[in-house]
Amino acid sequence: MVRVLRKVDLRCGQLWRLREKERQGDPVGTWLRDLLDAARTEADSIDDWMRRELSTLRQKAEKRAKALEEAGDDSDDDVEIAEEDIAANEEQSDPVDDEDESEGEGSDSSGSRAWYGTLYLGGGSYGAAYLWLQVDQRTDTICNRVVCKKANLAPIWNYSHFWTNGAPGITDNFSDNLPTEIQAHLGLRGKPGSRSTVEMLNYNLRLEDKQADLYLEYCPFGDAFDLLSGNYGYHAAEHTKRIESPWEDHSDEYKLYPEPFCWAAFQNLVIAGILMERGQLKRTGADPDWPVIVHRDFKIDNIFFGVADDKSFPGYPRAKVGDFGLAIAIPPNDPRDLGDLRTQGTAEHAAPEMQVRLEVSNVRRTQSTKTNVWGVGIVMFSLLAGKYGPCTVNETWFDWDRPSRREPPELDASAQAFYSRELVNLVMACMRYNDSDRPSFDHLFAEIRKYTTPGARDRAFGLRDLSPEHPEYGAKFAGHSVPFGVDNYALGLAYDDSGFDELYSPARPPAALAGV
Repeated sequence: MVRVLRKVDLRCGQLWRLREKERQGDPVGTWLRDLLDAARTEADSIDDWMRRELSTLRQKAEKRAKALEEAGDDSDDDVEIAEEDIAANEEQSDPVDDEDESEGEGSDSSGSRAWYGTLYLGGGSYGAAYLWLQVDQRTDTICNRVVCKKANLAPIWNYSHFWTNGAPGITDNFSDNLPTEIQAHLGLRGKPGSRSTVEMLNYNLRLEDKQADLYLEYCPFGDAFDLLSGNYGYHAAEHTKRIESPWEDHSDEYKLYPEPFCWAAFQNLVIAGILMERGQLKRTGADPDWPVIVHRDFKIDNIFFGVADDKSFPGYPRAKVGDFGLAIAIPPNDPRDLGDLRTQGTAEHAAPEMQVRLEVSNVRRTQSTKTNVWGVGIVMFSLLAGKYGPCTVNETWFDWDRPSRREPPELDASAQAFYSRELVNLVMACMRYNDSDRPSFDHLFAEIRKYTTPGARDRAFGLRDLSPEHPEYGAKFAGHSVPFGVDNYALGLAYDDSGFDELYSPARPPAALAGV
């Protein structure tokens, strides 16, 4: 309406000026001038009214949004239900757990099981990982597989934040002292929902050598970096048109991760975040002395894919948070100065509060569970963007000293068009510059459940709870599958068919494997 009146104003003005030039005192010209004044007055009046009303509506909307978020944060219903569901599923995640209860998986009491190793899986400056297979010699089938992470403790030797009882390099205290990585695994192990993290089965601490051996579950489908960099077509670096014209939608020309897969990964990462925050899924009755675990190295390299959950998104391997080598544990009223921590991990993945030189909202922020929220956002952004982290080596993203460059960049038009607005908004909210502006894990979990529950708001195409045995499953899943390949060392597979012994000779297993 305002635009129409403005046009009337403009047209009347033009006519009036034309008439004034042609004939002074013409009644028609006077009428046009009066009409012009009336239109201008009416437009100004409506404009002022709309500005006042819009301001009021905006304030009401902001209050309503805040109230809804607080209500979501205060609601335990979704999390309580999730804990019951997850607890029920934990018993079924390993297909051979119940086959030989008398001996227990990994037991050598019968003398019929032997360990074979090792296969080098990868490594870096903080250690290396090797695979061990256990074979039931009665059937010549694989009955267990364990990854041994040989951790190098030298880089953290003099940093107290990475130890439970002071840095050995400073205190010379070797007794009753664990690296935080081991402490984190022990704290999370066996809890409902802990299948969303890579489980530590046993460990051997060798402080005199500045070494530790962590015996971890094997994730047969690799990590998210392998999936992105494999020859599956998901890497945006291979999408020429997306690079040349990111403002145009090319989603129908290239492969992007299916949205249900992204929701599945998101859900598991958030469950892991809740556990790291308070040690349980339920909001009530949490241990008041629980030390918040801050992972500090979220990236797709550290997200692993294990055996699928047969009750929640059963078509996809379960995403798991792994590699707690840079994690810290923050107990309530922690007296340590976290400002002394170095910016470690991958710099472009680090949250603002992890940048030791940086003040957030003019305050030197401590790292917290909101730092993990940022990390989950970075991983999810990587999946949606088809990139390794928020940017490639030759691109820029954050400029912490410029307020206009502190928030995450928009996804390109292809990702914006391909993924639902609900998923994109949640991911972007995780990466807000101010930690207080990021959503809580409880809020994220409630939103994920809302948008993956079958119904009008479902953005996961009905795949969250749909059993593979359902007659419609094949048709529904066909357009949303991810090519993970096969489990080369599957439990129950004939050892001779695995190819393992053709490349690597059997080795004497470490004593710690007996405790697995």
